[in-house]
Amino acid sequence: MPNDQQPQRVGGLSRRRWLAASAAAGLAVSTAGSAEAAPAPPATAIYDYLFLSFAVDRARSAPRDFAGRLAEHKALVTNAGGELVGYFAQQLGWGSDEAALILRWPAEAPGREAAVAAVAADPALAAVRRDRLTPTLRPGPTDLPRSGGIFVHRLFEIAAADKAEFVDLSGKAWGDFEGGFDSDIFGLFETAQTAAEARSGRQRMLLITRYADHGVWEASRQPSARAADLFARRHALTIRTSAASTVLALGPARAAVDVAARDQAIAGAMTCLDAFMSAFNARDVTAFEATFNFPSIRIASGKVALIEPGYHKPEMFDRGPLAEWDHSAWERRRVIHAGPDKVHFDTRFSRYRKDGSLIGGFDSVYVVTLVDGHWGVQARSSFAP
Repeated sequence: MPNDQQPQRVGGLSRRRWLAASAAAGLAVSTAGSAEAAPAPPATAIYDYLFLSFAVDRARSAPRDFAGRLAEHKALVTNAGGELVGYFAQQLGWGSDEAALILRWPAEAPGREAAVAAVAADPALAAVRRDRLTPTLRPGPTDLPRSGGIFVHRLFEIAAADKAEFVDLSGKAWGDFEGGFDSDIFGLFETAQTAAEARSGRQRMLLITRYADHGVWEASRQPSARAADLFARRHALTIRTSAASTVLALGPARAAVDVAARDQAIAGAMTCLDAFMSAFNARDVTAFEATFNFPSIRIASGKVALIEPGYHKPEMFDRGPLAEWDHSAWERRRVIHAGPDKVHFDTRFSRYRKDGSLIGGFDSVYVVTLVDGHWGVQARSSFAP
């Protein structure tokens, strides 16, 4: 996409892809326990969507540092006449160093620009992308994303002349759709047109929908006949579309510390996988087994192995599929899901001979758990022999 088609840069910071930004999940930020009064909702609201890229370091401290300052940012936005509606964290399609905020403002808010710039200047952030959003049928001026489940953000590109019909078809389908599935439409927004979009007559629309889980999202592909017809007519107006699922990171009953706990869990699980690979390459059976939580399960080569202490033997490094093996390395470790005591990873690792030639690369899923204060590999499913 040419530069003049990109949403606005904030404070001169580098920009991220709008598609990734649109994949965030809407999460309401708690005000429980705060002496500060909630701002009166505006009769007509406008929104800022800030996609955050955190500074990356080995300690993964930036997301925790930013989360610790959320109350400070919320107060800043409130004092400027706005409202911090949600803090958004990645599930699928985002890196662990990415998040987003949605801010709500009255139509006239003199302090808006300064507040947005101040949030963007947080030292934990490497880059911020900003898009201005205008709600259509939803959300209302007091609506917040409902806690629990997953949030799917779907971005549509349409002809600007089709916007009214697109919104009308969406609204007519929602009643049947929400009645048939455990789902809620949080909002359908139009984004501020870029100069290039205005010249080409294009418009982007952002739909945010909560589902109970991924199973409900999949089932919703078969809605009622009436909803299916309305969605088909909407699809005919669509030039292109994309979607991503996300999770609620902060809800009405949670505190900002939950975000820090999640990031700490990812850091602990990642350290475990580092130790797992190092011990394996060192052929140190004792250190290798220290990276497990027992019993542990491995699914590979058509077999399910139940692993208990003492399962691994020194001779395993010199026979079978490891006969010509010298060392291995992680090629990919992507977080699929993360909670305070368990992290799921989509991984790929490669095995190498002593001369550095590749034996093979293998996709795997690892489940790393926290048990009695110890992070360890509890389950893995691999295509490696």
